[in-house]
Amino acid sequence: MRDTFSDVMRRVARGGGMPWIAAVIIIVLAATQSPGFRTWSNFSDLSRATLLLALASLGQFVVVLGGAVDLSIGMNVRLGGILAAAVMAGQSSLTLPGIVVALAVGVGIGLVNGLLVTRLHIEPFIATLGMFALARGISLYAASDLSGSVPAPLKYLYGWRIGPVYGLVLLTAVVWVVVAWALYRTRWGVHVHATGADPAVATVSGIAVRRIKLELFVLAGLLGGLGTVVSLTSGAGGSSTSAEGLEFEALAAVVVGGVSLAGGRGRLLGALGGVVLLSVVDNALTLLRIPSFYQELIRGLVILLAAALYVERRYRARREPRPAAVPAT
Repeated sequence: MRDTFSDVMRRVARGGGMPWIAAVIIIVLAATQSPGFRTWSNFSDLSRATLLLALASLGQFVVVLGGAVDLSIGMNVRLGGILAAAVMAGQSSLTLPGIVVALAVGVGIGLVNGLLVTRLHIEPFIATLGMFALARGISLYAASDLSGSVPAPLKYLYGWRIGPVYGLVLLTAVVWVVVAWALYRTRWGVHVHATGADPAVATVSGIAVRRIKLELFVLAGLLGGLGTVVSLTSGAGGSSTSAEGLEFEALAAVVVGGVSLAGGRGRLLGALGGVVLLSVVDNALTLLRIPSFYQELIRGLVILLAAALYVERRYRARREPRPAAVPAT
């Protein structure tokens, strides 16, 4: 018996394909309206401009998959950028120490978030919101008291190409592949999914739930640190206004990608599709010269529509009869 259209779309949605379909539709529509949109130069620059959101969304994804949320990732990037730029002070010899500082800030913030959640049992939303405010305050103070700049070797990375593709794009793709392998091909990844799906059952099964959540927050912090390095290469990092709203964009990309905020469910391909969709929407609206207030309105509608479709899909999934469990052999 042939599958109906709804069956096919249900499989696509479960596989994380819906944001990709939406992105393709927007690309086709934008290409017909703006000649500049359909050029290789635009797509190449778009891929590079997406990197910060891609890394932040990957960090948000792993935390959400584990049943939590991280609202501090934007301030992670901002504070790390300010401190790293101050350390480097435009000197090529200090490029590596600056990168280490950016990564250390990210890991440190992730570690504190994880400890607040796992040791003090503070809700992730509250803990990371508090870290957001704390890091933002420190960033404002540091930006007013410290001055720094990005050295030439780091700026070079922004324009570095491997063939027709930017090198940073390929490096970011490698990071996504490594995280995907860890989540879907290792025992640790199984524990992450189990922790997000039901922490109580995971604990009874012998999984160290608190350790897993701590590791997820540290990983998210590290990915935020990598995002800091990317933002510094573009010259956008190191200021008191960098990465504004990044944490909410990353969360939106995850939601648009069909990832359950309850934890335990979600496709990495869907999260990547959410990143691509939001980036394509922003790029298309900019090239079409849509006023900024309309851009915010359209972006919000896209997120709400995607969230509504996700909720409706989960509602139908709950109503469908589940097949009997097959004992493991």
